[in-house]
Amino acid sequence: EKEIIEKEKFLHSLSNTREEKKVAEAFIKMNKPKLDRQRADYQRRLAKLHEKENSLKEFKQAVDQENAEAMERMAKVKAAKAEFERSEGEQEQRQNMINDARVIEIKKQIKQIEQQLDNELAENEKNNLKNQLANLAQELKSIEREQIKFLERKKRREALIAAAEARAKAEEELEKKKEFQEKLRTEKKEESMLQAKQAKIKQKVNAVKSAKDRRKKVEAETVKKNNDTLQSMGLRDPTINKNTLGHRTITQIKENIKASLFGHEVTANAKQEKNQMLQSLLRRQRLKIGAVTAIRSIHFTAGPEETKLFADRQTSFANQSLPHYIRLKKSIGNKGVIIWIEETADQDEFITDIELG
Repeated sequence: EKEIIEKEKFLHSLSNTREEKKVAEAFIKMNKPKLDRQRADYQRRLAKLHEKENSLKEFKQAVDQENAEAMERMAKVKAAKAEFERSEGEQEQRQNMINDARVIEIKKQIKQIEQQLDNELAENEKNNLKNQLANLAQELKSIEREQIKFLERKKRREALIAAAEARAKAEEELEKKKEFQEKLRTEKKEESMLQAKQAKIKQKVNAVKSAKDRRKKVEAETVKKNNDTLQSMGLRDPTINKNTLGHRTITQIKENIKASLFGHEVTANAKQEKNQMLQSLLRRQRLKIGAVTAIRSIHFTAGPEETKLFADRQTSFANQSLPHYIRLKKSIGNKGVIIWIEETADQDEFITDIELG
């Protein structure tokens, strides 16, 4: 693509030969269809990529919604389980308090019965007291077994609560890790896109800079070539500020020699022809390097005498390759008001607005 763009610029350049332009045109004709197919294929693949990205985005949104609903259901189940364990724990705690009070009472009764057995009692009464003592001892063992089970259940509940809290903490850390990784992926993607954009901008800037450098080089070569042609003819470009006293002196000496040999009239005609040739070469040079000319100044003359005097002066300036006015074909009104314009290639001196008062 870059090569084709360069070849297209090459076609519009005025400094290239016809054969070189034909080669560039053949290259474009041969490779442009291939580039068009590659661009179309790239657009198709880009459209598929966007479609997959949209599908992935929708799938991720659906998964996130399902995860949110699952987390909500899990939170409700955990809350219900915690409420059940709390109520069950409170009930067992009350039962344990009742059992503790019963243990104290049983021990007290056992102590009283043991004191009664130390006294002299009938055999029948002793047997009854012994039976009561055995029953109390059996009840005491039963309460102790129940208390042991209560402590075991309490420990299990505490272990389950600790495990649930650890699992919830691990899930929370995992979720944070996922969010952090997703953030890193997004930032990395944005950074890659930014780098690609910056590289593209840099590439465009370099391409523009290279094109400008090439254009300046071509313009410099064209100007040098034209200047060499002018110098070989004994002429020079008056727009270049290289006038020196030595050059003017040598030129004046040459003109004086020609005037002494051939006469002033022949010398003036030769000078006029050279100046006309110089103006023609300069116009061609400006066209070749793409210079644009516009109006710098406008002048009006009225009457035949003033017009003739001004016209003679401008002809003299033109013969000397100095800035001069050019007469327009049309005039203003019937009083002979003539319009004259002075052209320039300096864009800072262009006339861009005209106000009539």
